[in-house]
Amino acid sequence: MRQVKSCLNNHGLTVYCDWTSDNDFLKRDLVSDYTKMVLKKRIEQSKSIVFLQTNNAVNAKGLLSSPWVLMEIEYALSIGKPVYSLNFSNINELFEKINFEIDGDIEISNDEISKMRT
Repeated sequence: MRQVKSCLNNHGLTVYCDWTSDNDFLKRDLVSDYTKMVLKKRIEQSKSIVFLQTNNAVNAKGLLSSPWVLMEIEYALSIGKPVYSLNFSNINELFEKINFEIDGDIEISNDEISKMRT
């Protein structure tokens, strides 16, 4: 995740990641309705959502493994936020695919970055 965040930041995008950006407010061992409220507010403040599709995030049936990720994606879609996917799994993309290369670092093309800005 840190490599993806760094790559997007290098392209001028501000990246929010709950476990690094809100670690003072959101504690993984203290989840509550407040957690959901904060996450929804951050989604509202975002232009788009980038889903890191990994084998841990998606099960063999292609379903989201985490109820929190499911809530975030469903909420984003319900308020019209575009959801993009960086697919690091061996399962087909669940959302619009962002093309990228890995050569020591993650590299995303300027065309793909432009899609996320709109």
